[in-house]
Amino acid sequence: RNGCSAGTANDAAFADTPTGYLWRCDGEHGGANSGKCFLRASVDGVCDESVRNGCSAGTANDAAFADTPNGYVWRCDGENGGANSDKCFLRAGDAPVDGVCEESVRNGCSAGTANDSAIADTTSHYRWRCDGAHGGSNSGTCSSAKPRASQAISCGGAWSPSASTVCSGQSFTQTRTCNAGCNTGDCATSRSASGSKPPSNCGWGSWGQWSEWGACDATCGGGTQSRSRTRSKAVGEACGGSCSGSDRETQIQSCNPDPCPVDGRCDNRVRNGCDAGILNNEFQDEKNEYRWRCDGIHNGKNSPICSKAIPVNGVCDNSARNACSAGSPNDPAIADTTSEYRWRCDGSGGGGNSGTCSTAMPTLCGANGCVPGAARSHGDCPDSERETPGQCFWFCTLGNRVETCYD
Repeated sequence: RNGCSAGTANDAAFADTPTGYLWRCDGEHGGANSGKCFLRASVDGVCDESVRNGCSAGTANDAAFADTPNGYVWRCDGENGGANSDKCFLRAGDAPVDGVCEESVRNGCSAGTANDSAIADTTSHYRWRCDGAHGGSNSGTCSSAKPRASQAISCGGAWSPSASTVCSGQSFTQTRTCNAGCNTGDCATSRSASGSKPPSNCGWGSWGQWSEWGACDATCGGGTQSRSRTRSKAVGEACGGSCSGSDRETQIQSCNPDPCPVDGRCDNRVRNGCDAGILNNEFQDEKNEYRWRCDGIHNGKNSPICSKAIPVNGVCDNSARNACSAGSPNDPAIADTTSEYRWRCDGSGGGGNSGTCSTAMPTLCGANGCVPGAARSHGDCPDSERETPGQCFWFCTLGNRVETCYD
């Protein structure tokens, strides 16, 4: 009861029910609380020897004791920690018996058992029933005439059960047996009563042995493990009595305090960067990259070789088209003009790009024509008859480039 394999028992979190105990295990250090924890209340085994393997409480255990030649023997096992009954016994020869009235006497039965309170008396007759046994049926109404007043017979039976055996404030019915022919004084055979037994608190027995320490909840870096011991009730509470304390005690200790291994991990975004582990700068840089390693700690594995490209800034070489003295040429980065080629030298490894690189385009014009590859188209001359030499012009075209040429 109030057991928690982790967290702290909170007995007041939920109200108990008539059939069991309810509590909650509260989380710690930000941990979540559990749902409802439930343990069924213990039930002691109680024999019902009117039928074979009968139990008015608990569970019948037919194999607990061997039958005898005279009858059947069994036990009623307790549930949820309740005690088992002693031996239960039913004679082998007890066959079903039907109730049969014997009305010559009050509460008379020639077979079965008289049940005086089963049927109410009238002003002139006593009325009862004869209950069957071992599965037998009950009789109908039995009746016997009340004696005349001159007989003057009074009731002297004791009321049962005693009020001291029933919890205080609890209502119950008491019964008694009156002499045959009672017709004076109080001849009632049943009445309502209230119990007077006071509440009694429970008492605990001694603590048992500690269990072995449980498994640690962490393999490294510090964890915890627990062990527990239990105790049983020596005296159970009754009639509303209380039972303080718990039937379980838990101890917790630290375990596996050694640091956890950490594997080295590269951070190639920066030179000599490590996401985890320790920098080991023993590797020689190469032409285009920095090189290092991140060593693991606490027996963790080392990283492979880490590397980061060495930054290179783009630098123009304007002596030739798309030439770069450093970096990589990017020809379409900047549009050409009609007179020059234009490009950019891109940096690498985080280096900056150059500005605009350029070199002059060679002319498309040739002597009275165009350079190879360029198309010539006729322009015009000021002197159409060419009698007086003048300046003529024409057009040379190469791709989208058009150049005007003169003689």
